[in-house]
Amino acid sequence: MAEKYTYHPLSSARRTRVIILQPNPNRNADLRCTLVELLFDAPAAEGLVYNALSYKQGANTGTRPLFCHDKLILIPPNCESALRHLRHPRKVVALLWVDAICI
Repeated sequence: MAEKYTYHPLSSARRTRVIILQPNPNRNADLRCTLVELLFDAPAAEGLVYNALSYKQGANTGTRPLFCHDKLILIPPNCESALRHLRHPRKVVALLWVDAICI
């Protein structure tokens, strides 16, 4: 079993976390991502744009695996489903803010 991911405090109150979703041509393959910090004021100014995925339907309890920096985060099933639909087979899906992961 993979080691559990440990969240660290953000480096400032003006920052947020976003994920970079790794590609995989196999729709059923493990979901893998990296977490990075962005400055709230900087994304538009620097040409960095992120998309948000937020929801309140379905289970709130994380039961499905997401591997972040090769460590395990458990996410709700509907979050897993959304990420599987967003994941590209060959290209990195950059800069997603996902409430179940980034908060």
